[in-house]
Amino acid sequence: MPSSSVTPIWQRFGAGLLAGFALVGAFLCLLAFLFVRPELDVRPGPAWTPPAVAAAAAATLPPPAIQGAEQGLAVGRSAQVIAAAAVNLRRTPGYLNKPAGDILGTVLRDATVNIIGGPQTADNLTWWQVRVSAGREGWMAETRASGDQLLQPAP
Repeated sequence: MPSSSVTPIWQRFGAGLLAGFALVGAFLCLLAFLFVRPELDVRPGPAWTPPAVAAAAAATLPPPAIQGAEQGLAVGRSAQVIAAAAVNLRRTPGYLNKPAGDILGTVLRDATVNIIGGPQTADNLTWWQVRVSAGREGWMAETRASGDQLLQPAP
């Protein structure tokens, strides 16, 4: 009786047939990628419109306040030092990672200073360039990092 054996397809046609199927599959994937892309569908007009309630609420919000503006601190005005202790007068705005020579001196409580420049933001604080009565000029922070007020408009 003759023996029957099944020969696998890859042995009959070789590895070339499998490579051909792989190339056809890759080509079909490429065609699908190029022609079927609904996420890239471009239509005129906005893609999303905010709800009317949110737009109306946003329109009624006041503009953000500029730090110092509500206190009346501005160039050309006088300010009074209201800190519990003396405040550093600095060569440049900012207090973090500064050399010791950046501190020009201190200004005592109740001293009046003239604002000649600023405001500038440095180290998350608002800084004003001031002139003290002795003629010294430098930069003072409006508040401490803790939020304690250092300067207020002079009476």
